[in-house]
Amino acid sequence: MFKENFLGLLGNKKISLMAIFMLAIAGFLFGNVTPVKAETCTWSASSSAVMSVGANWDNGAGGSCTITEDDALVFSGAKTSLGATWDAGVTTTASVTVNSDYSGTISIGVAAATTTGNYTQNGGTTTLAGGAGLFRIGGNLAVGAAGTFSGGTVGNLEFYGTTKTIGGAGVITLPTTTIAGTIQMVGNVTSTGVVTINASKSLDAAGYTLLLAKGTGAPLVITGTFTPSTSTVNYSGDVSATIAGTEYYNLIVNTVGTLGAAASTTNNLTVNPVKLLDLATYNLNFGGNIANSGNITQTSGIVTATGTTKTLGGSGNTTLATLNIAGTIQMIGNVTSTDVVTIDASKSLDAAGYTLMLTKATGSPLLVNGTFTASTSTVNYSGGTSNGIATTTYYNLTVNTAGTLTGNVTSTNLLTINTGKSLAGATFNLTLTKA
Repeated sequence: MFKENFLGLLGNKKISLMAIFMLAIAGFLFGNVTPVKAETCTWSASSSAVMSVGANWDNGAGGSCTITEDDALVFSGAKTSLGATWDAGVTTTASVTVNSDYSGTISIGVAAATTTGNYTQNGGTTTLAGGAGLFRIGGNLAVGAAGTFSGGTVGNLEFYGTTKTIGGAGVITLPTTTIAGTIQMVGNVTSTGVVTINASKSLDAAGYTLLLAKGTGAPLVITGTFTPSTSTVNYSGDVSATIAGTEYYNLIVNTVGTLGAAASTTNNLTVNPVKLLDLATYNLNFGGNIANSGNITQTSGIVTATGTTKTLGGSGNTTLATLNIAGTIQMIGNVTSTDVVTIDASKSLDAAGYTLMLTKATGSPLLVNGTFTASTSTVNYSGGTSNGIATTTYYNLTVNTAGTLTGNVTSTNLLTINTGKSLAGATFNLTLTKA
């Protein structure tokens, strides 16, 4: 056909010699192109574990595979469960599927590689501990109950797909990981490295747990968007961790954690026994409960409680700077404030049977614009110099400073003025009702 067209053009005196020459070259080039055929290649190695060796793959037609970017890779125990090493000879594939009957280990990281589609691990183990080469996944990472996807300590992983997922019923442990797409978790995920959410990209933790197990430093770096939904983020570094300044649903501190910027929790904040949350100089808003079995400290800043029928405290030491009660809150442990506790209008704080320690050096450390319920609590004014004593009803009132009433005050149990301290009534009434 090309020959006939070419000869026909020779008879057309309007065609230039250059055009004829170009047509001839095009006919030669495109007439000899063999189209690339996408194959499904099943791992069938019997000895060599190197994935770039074509003889280690079965193309389903009795032949081998030279892996290209169009090929779908399958690991099936029906063929072999021999382990595989993803070496530099395989740079890009269309997808990877590990069947549930496969029991071997796929080692990635020797060199940079990409799967543009899904990585499905229904059996066996994938480890990125083979080296620091970046492994990129453009589709979903789905790990079934019999599968394990393990990042190792030197691996590097990137998710770059749009509206893709990470998760499943199996074990997922990520290494140093970059979120370079829009990703949603569909199962619990552990990270032993740093999870970085790039600018204009996002990670939605949905209703699952993101366990951050990096030993020290900042295990979560957010320059894009983290959507907590109803998830739990658990900081569990062996030594310490910097807590990312973002919004959480449930936040668990199972390390020595220091807040890196202002943060908020919309449900529960838990500090585990013998662990620490240092709020440093940053603000914290919590809309749920604070359950502290370890230690919470704050140098300066504001903690705002906005929840309805929520709790504050625990068996641990809770020391806050400024505490703003903007909800209905009950103490479930002793609380210390080094600055001012303010109860907003129409809001309430029930001190239950615990101690509210007020250590602001001077001025009024308790401002009651709403309702303070003393129950069987103790309020201890311990400013280093002097304090104004708030107008309200106390159960036990302890004055460990030079105190001055700022309005009428009632104590229904004990009024204690410590040695060397004083209480000035000014022009206000002090009523003691203990029988």
